[in-house]
Amino acid sequence: MIISGNNIWIVFIIDSVLVLSIKNPGYSGQKFRPETIDIINLINSNKFRNKISLNVDGGINQGNVNLIDSENVVSGSYVLNSKNPKEKIMVLQTSSQYESI
Repeated sequence: MIISGNNIWIVFIIDSVLVLSIKNPGYSGQKFRPETIDIINLINSNKFRNKISLNVDGGINQGNVNLIDSENVVSGSYVLNSKNPKEKIMVLQTSSQYESI
């Protein structure tokens, strides 16, 4: 990770990290890669975590958003391909790791 070891200084010049949770950037509708949770947990366990915003992009939907411990998620096709995008956004916003949908 860029925020540990000899590169500890990098924390002071970044304020946000984006974790891509799909295999191929640029293609909508891909599945969430479960191994991304390990990367998110690694970032969250870092002692400098409170200094950065964590964002996760790709494959986010109602079934996995509650597994993602980050400030922001990006969900394209789950929202945009639905009949009611506003409802899908509200589902994502109100889901948390402490409640089931």
